[in-house]
Amino acid sequence: MEANNKNAKERRESVRSQTVVLRRDSSYGPLNKEVVNGEKDINLANFMRKEAGLHRGVHGSPLHIEIMISKELVGYEPSADIGHFRFYPKGALIKDLLGDLAENLALKKLGATKIHTPILYRAEVPDIAD
Repeated sequence: MEANNKNAKERRESVRSQTVVLRRDSSYGPLNKEVVNGEKDINLANFMRKEAGLHRGVHGSPLHIEIMISKELVGYEPSADIGHFRFYPKGALIKDLLGDLAENLALKKLGATKIHTPILYRAEVPDIAD
């Protein structure tokens, strides 16, 4: 059993993950410093810079959270951990549509495979505890 866990961990660690920018025309590409610096829309460039962690000295909520709250898409859920929001009707619709689009792109264009993982994990598992 332990050998299977070790093999599974090695396979997980070999998977390459990347953050991408999804454009309105459904094109996408990597989110990196060159993409951010080449963006002509200053508001989008600032947003991407902050989301990619390239903006120095920024504290507080990420810009996308401030926007979602101001547009009444989400609100803080007092009974949930920090970072878990209550999605209002418009926000839930947008979240579902973006999820469908991202899934479609991942499965069909990027050749990803869909998996489901648990929502709650045991903290005593070494990889989780780390």
